[in-house]
Amino acid sequence: MTHHDWMLSGDKPWNAEQKSICKHAFYSPSTANDQFRAAFDDITNSLIKEHSTKLRGGYFLDAVRDVGNLSHAIFMAQLWYIPLTKTFTAKHLHDAFSSVFQYSFLDLDPTVSFKLRKDGRAAAAKLASIIEPAVKAVLHPGFNPLKMVEDVLGVGVKHTALHDYGANLLKRIAATGKDTAYIANTVVPTAAAGGPLPAQGVSTHLIPHPSCSGLSFKSNLPLLSETIPTNPPHHSLQ
Repeated sequence: MTHHDWMLSGDKPWNAEQKSICKHAFYSPSTANDQFRAAFDDITNSLIKEHSTKLRGGYFLDAVRDVGNLSHAIFMAQLWYIPLTKTFTAKHLHDAFSSVFQYSFLDLDPTVSFKLRKDGRAAAAKLASIIEPAVKAVLHPGFNPLKMVEDVLGVGVKHTALHDYGANLLKRIAATGKDTAYIANTVVPTAAAGGPLPAQGVSTHLIPHPSCSGLSFKSNLPLLSETIPTNPPHHSLQ
């Protein structure tokens, strides 16, 4: 799809090498997971406030569509310097990730294979055209993350710690001697897997299992209440 191999597409020494490179690049800071959680907290809180609708004394939102899916797309956008605009929103980015993911891992039904491949290739090409220039800019001598955010992502976009983490992550991959083409073609499928897959995990936690009949699902979500500034009496997620 990207005309390049990827770490999860086989078990050859090349695949193992890329897995090792990416593991080091992502998790060599001992605080990596803590930093990721903090970023998700900020993004999730912002989305809950943005998409909550007050109704009958409570606040309602579609937790999967408006929080789970979008939070992971926004996380990846900040990590990889992907500009989100009115014509290419977090929803469009999530859909692009999903197309690449489905083509890579779910191309099992011959009756829909042609469409999956067509959409997957188009999405991968779109993502590559966005990510490769960002990789080159980050690795350019004199890189300035604050200026990068303004120039690439647009005036008014808030610089976050995740932008700095993403830049250092790309530099750690480059330090292994890999060129920008290798890095960009590593990022595209990695970002595609890192968007829809965790978002799907969020939805499975939010949707009650049939074996949980008789339990109150809505009452188990009070943790979200602190994100609504007006402190309403209860919240419901759809």
